[in-house]
This record gives sequence, C-alpha cells and structure tokens, in this order.
Amino acid sequence: MKECFQVPIYFAIESDALENMYTELRELSRGTDKSNGPSYRAYVDAPSAHSLQNVELINIEGKLIANQFDVKKPTVILAAHYDAGGAIPSLAYGANSNAAGVVVLLEVARILSQLTNSRNVPKHNIMFLLTGGGKFNYLGSKRWLEMISEDTSGIALFDSIEQVINLEGLGVNEEKNLYFHVSRLPKEGTFSQRLLSSLELASSLHPLSNSTMSSTVEVVHKKINLNQYDLAWEHERFALYRLHTATLSAWSSSTSYQLRNSVLDGGPLWSPRSGWHGYWGPVLPKVIARNARVLSEALVRLTFDTDAAAPFSKDFPIIDPSWSTETSSGALLDLLTLSPRSTQLLSVPSGRPNRKPSKVNTLIYALEQYLRSFLPEVRITRHHFLAKQAASADGNSIVPAKLVQHESGSAVTASTPTLSAAGRDPEIVFYTEVSPQKIIIYRADSAQVGLDVESLRCIEDRSVIKRCTKWRVVYAVEYMGRRLRLDRYDAVHRNSTSDIEPIDPERALWLRQAIESVTVDLAAEMRKRIAAIIQNVSSSDPESLVEETTSALDDLIDFTEDVNLADTFLKIGGIALLKALLAFPSGAYRAQSGMLLSNVVQNHEDAQKVAINENLLNLVLQLLIEDTDPGNMSGLLSGISSLVRGSELSQRRFIQCKGFDRLFELLEKTSRVNEQEKYERFNEKASFFIYCLCQELSDEQLVTLKNFHLSERITQLILRLHLPSEFLVKALVLLLNGRVSTLMHSPSDPISNPSSLVKEPISEDSRKRLLDWLKLAKVQDETLISADARQALTNALL
Repeated sequence: MKECFQVPIYFAIESDALENMYTELRELSRGTDKSNGPSYRAYVDAPSAHSLQNVELINIEGKLIANQFDVKKPTVILAAHYDAGGAIPSLAYGANSNAAGVVVLLEVARILSQLTNSRNVPKHNIMFLLTGGGKFNYLGSKRWLEMISEDTSGIALFDSIEQVINLEGLGVNEEKNLYFHVSRLPKEGTFSQRLLSSLELASSLHPLSNSTMSSTVEVVHKKINLNQYDLAWEHERFALYRLHTATLSAWSSSTSYQLRNSVLDGGPLWSPRSGWHGYWGPVLPKVIARNARVLSEALVRLTFDTDAAAPFSKDFPIIDPSWSTETSSGALLDLLTLSPRSTQLLSVPSGRPNRKPSKVNTLIYALEQYLRSFLPEVRITRHHFLAKQAASADGNSIVPAKLVQHESGSAVTASTPTLSAAGRDPEIVFYTEVSPQKIIIYRADSAQVGLDVESLRCIEDRSVIKRCTKWRVVYAVEYMGRRLRLDRYDAVHRNSTSDIEPIDPERALWLRQAIESVTVDLAAEMRKRIAAIIQNVSSSDPESLVEETTSALDDLIDFTEDVNLADTFLKIGGIALLKALLAFPSGAYRAQSGMLLSNVVQNHEDAQKVAINENLLNLVLQLLIEDTDPGNMSGLLSGISSLVRGSELSQRRFIQCKGFDRLFELLEKTSRVNEQEKYERFNEKASFFIYCLCQELSDEQLVTLKNFHLSERITQLILRLHLPSEFLVKALVLLLNGRVSTLMHSPSDPISNPSSLVKEPISEDSRKRLLDWLKLAKVQDETLISADARQALTNALL
C-alpha cells in the first residue's frame, strides 16, 4: 500500500447477499439492451478521517523473581510482538503472526513461575517482553532498547543480557522441525549453543502428536543487511545492539509463511463461515502447547539446577504434557484473535491518566493483568511512535528526542539512531475511522447510475483480497469497472445508430482515469525494474548505483515468487538480465541473482529448459567455483539447486558440466579446518542439495557417475567435516542401500525385484572408518546427528 488514492476503497466479507448482487451485476453488464435496467448503489455514512497525532507503542515487561531481580546475574529475555498487520487495519487479526508467539510466551511464563520459589531459584534472571509496533520494522523493540541503553536505570539490565529469544510463527509447524534463526552462528560454549542443544533435546522429548518422525531444531543463519530498511526477524533488531539473540519459529524462512502480514492470517476472512474458531486461521492450539512445552523444557534444563548427567535426564521430560494443553493455549488464542490488533486500534492517546480498560486498549490491559497473576513484577512502558520535537523554554524547537513514559512515572531520554537504513524510524501517518463501517446498498432505477462517482465506492469479495500481496494489489475499483463493461459504453458512443444513450465523454474519461490510477500493471512494473537494472550495470559508473540496483533486484525477487509472474519474467527479457547481473565484474549481485534464478525455475520444468538452453547452469557453476564470499556462494547454490532438482534434463546437463566434480572440489576447500565455521551455512545447503540429488538420480545417471565414486566422496566429506550435516549421512545411506529415483513415474517394486536397486558401495577401509566415527562422542550427541540417522548408517554399513 504505497500509493495515495483519490477515491475510498471499501472491503466486505463475502456473503450470500453480496454474491447475489454480483450475479445480478454481471447479468446487467452482458448486453447493451439491458443498460436501462435496475442497478445498485452503495452509500456509506462514515465520518471524515483525520491523522492521529499521538500514536503510542505500548510494551509490557514481566520479570520472574524468586527473591529479587539480581542485576549481577545474567538475564534471558523472551520477546514477542503482539500487534498484527495487513492492508485493512480492522481485519488484522494475525493468528500465526504473532498471536501464536505471544501465547507461547505467556504459557512459558506461567510454567516457569510455577517452578520458581525461594528454594528453587533460576540461575538467570528471566524477563518476558511483549512489544508493540512489530509490523513496523519492530519499532516497539527499538524504542525499548533505546530506553534501557540510555536510561541510567536500564544500563545495568542491558549489560546483564546474555540471550534474547524472540518468538514468532509457532502456531503451525511446516514440517517436523523448529527453526532457530540467528544473524551470527552460536559459538561453542556460549549460552546460545547450550540453548540450541537443550532445544534439540526438548524437541525430541515433546514430539508432535501427528508425527512419526523425530523432531529437530535446525539453525538458520542469515546476516543482517544494514542497507535494507526492512528487518526479516525481530531478533535482528536486538542484534543491532550487539546482543546474543535468536528467533524460534516453525517457519524455515521469513517469507515461507505467505500470510505473515496478511488480513487472511486468521480473523473472519480466513473462513467466514467456519464458526467460532475461524478466527484462529491455520493455527492449531495443540501445536502451540507443544512448542511452549519444548521451550519451557529447554529453559528449565538451562536455568534451573537440574542434574543433566543423571541417566534419566535425557530420557524423560521435566515438563509434564498437562502443564500446557490445547485447552489452555486455545483460551489464550481466543483472547488475542477475537478482535483486530492493528497498531492504530491498540494505541492509547498520550497523557491518559488511568489504566482502566477502555475500548481501545482492553487487550493490552488483559495481557498486563494476566502476567500480573503469576509474575511479581510487571510494568507497562509507553513510547511515541514518531520522534517528538522537544520544546525549549522560549518555545523554539530543539533537537528531537524520543520520549518514554512509564506507568509509575515518566522519564525522557534522547537516543542516537544508527545511520544505517535498518536503524531509521518508519515514516508513517495513521488515520482515524479504520474501524468497520456500515455500507447501505440499494437498487437504482437505471444501470447508468452505476457509472456515477459513487460506483467507485464499491465492495470487493474475499477472492480478490486473497491475491493481495506486496506488489499484487488488485482493487475493487478495477473489478467494478470490468463488471460494468466501460468499453461497452464506448462502443455504444461510437455507434450512431444505437438506441442507447451514450455515457457523457468527460465522465467516461474521468472514470477510466480513476480506475487506471489505482490499477497496478505488474508486468509493466517488472519491465521498469529490468530496464533500470540493465541501464545501471551498463553505465559508466555502475558501482555508484549498487544500492539502487539492489533495491530493484529485491523487487524482482518479490515479483517472481509468484509462478505466473515468473513466467512473465522469462518472456520480458529475464534471462538476458540474469546473464548481465552474473557477469557484473565485482560480483555484487551474485547472491541476489542466484535467488532470482531460484524463484524463476523452481518446480517449473519449462523455465528449467529455457535456463539450460541458455547455458545458465554452466555459467552459475563457474561463478560458484570462483567466488569466496559465503553469501554469494549460498545464493548461487540456491539457483543451481532449483535449476537441477526435479528435472532429468537438468541433472543430465549437471553431470555433463562436471557438476559433481566442481561441487565436491569446492566442498573440499570449504571443509578445511580453518574454513568450516565461515562456510558452515553453505556446507549445510550443499549437503542438502547432494541429498536431494541422491534421491532423484536415475539408475542410468548413477551408472554414468560410477567412475566418480559418489559414495566414497560423500564418506570422505563426512569424515573431514567437524560438524557434518545429517543430510550427508542420509545421502550415503540411500546410496549404500540402493533406492528408486523419486522422479520415476512407475518404478518397479524393490521388494519383489530387489535387483532393480542400484547400489553404490564403499571400500572396506572407508566402512571401518565410518564405524569408528559413529562411536565418537560428538557423533553420539543428538544435536549433530539424530539417533535414527546414526542407526540407519550403522545398519547400512553392517
């Protein structure tokens, strides 16, 4: 929503009455002989909207205290933002983003409070932080960090912070995994590393009820781009202050949940006819309860005096399943999703003298009181959304200062924002009258009335709202124009023999311009960015335009996440653009080019054929070998992986291009002892790519690779890596046992016809070395290789 509209846009929830109206409108628009028939008009008696001057962000802090909050002890903070986002403020319910994260925080706070008393004191201070402004680049967290880092009373707390754990997207598990998102990989011996190990154990002790496979916690490493305004995760806001921080989520990436900032994430638009729990959207309370138990288990083992060396400690959970249940999580989820949670609806005017619940802050009051029911110290802090101009004694404005108001009093602190794009405050103006309004729709005597100005005050159904994304805003105005067939009136106007009175030319022109002004031509937007990028990289000083080019490239990556737009990208010169970017001398765009290529060709056979025929595979492979930057290498590998996986043609070309040789030569370099930490994320992605190929390669392709000794190469890589990926172990098991390609449409039965399995054996020496390797203590640690994977490899070797 980056455009200013000259006409109001209204949305309504789909209903039988609206569908009947649409049906009649479509019938009216089909023939010119019906132009004088009845039509509909919409009337809204809504007050004029005006800008809000005192929008506040409200944070809620709660401290777990047995005796007193000891600032000399290290502090662990659990944080989650409670607001929701979407194009329609009054329909922003945010069930998975981030009501589920808030419920997990509340459940963990309740469980830990029940375990804490004067005789059972945690080794860490534990703080729970609910922040506002999460949908505006985590501004509530930013204001809170500014407050404690610059306020005298907060500096001691800031210095004691050992770990910040942010929670988001914990209501639906995409797979069996939880993901531990970090901007810096945890080092051995740190609290972050111990937390990760404890989460791994807790995840296995509290499996998903519908999963037969063991649950794991996977680390996802993504560096912060300081030149990019939007932060991907809330932990990145804390990381900018050099705090050890991570986000625990069921999402594998910040973009994997498509409804993250959508009005379809719960609320009435998710399923308006599904009854009471339609407001939960896709969220499952039993999954929330399980994830709350996992986090509680991990924290109890880390922060309380439990004997981790006891034989039973890793076999039985400390947290009982009854401590967080589907019922308790569902009740809290109801609390958070029964009303919209957009920032302007949650804001309380500055200077409000009381804390009694009101229409606009009932939810915040309820959250505060709920935390007070089991935490001894809870406070609310109010922060201005925008930086205020402090006034001097003579009334002249002076240097801007950010104001913070505490419930027990007030304090003013000035902050120095970072000069990076990520450190900038959002430039947002909020308006009143975003709450639902009543629209009266009535029949008019003539269809021509529908072409009046009021026709733009139309209502669009849910099917349109579903397609709204960052660059895919399809407005109700456009659809109303289509339904009324404006071109029909043009044809009538040109036909002098028609009996129908033509529309006034000025009115027709104005209406057409109004419709066009709020319609986004996505193909045209893509062409603009392609042209701008090609012009920039071809200019006399392309290095000075890197930031502008990067921004346009990010937009193209967003566009091409849609399959249809990926097709359009290919048709309007996308391949030529990719070649130009990949050939850029400094390699500044390699990572993004790889991601763009990945979007275009992933699970898209026709696009894969085009890319193969344009020799993109060989080009990207060569760049991957030459590059040494981990970020560039990961981006390029993403492009190669999406291009090769799922396509027999691409896999044959990959083998012809010596792709396995190049990839393993590169892994031999990145797996050197002094390089493994630097390239850990790349090595993980490469291992996953190898595992996928081992699943998909045909028997014929395996025979072609016979002289390459794929099993031996994987074995040597496993033995060389200090922290080998479980994917390498799984790949080796597939080759040793033999497998049927997942790309085969009608494979023979390996049980009745075992000879159909092509196996890749290893030498006796390698077999013995692997058996010895399996006995090592680091391999026995389930945080490295799961017990199932170890057992499968042992069976394959024996």
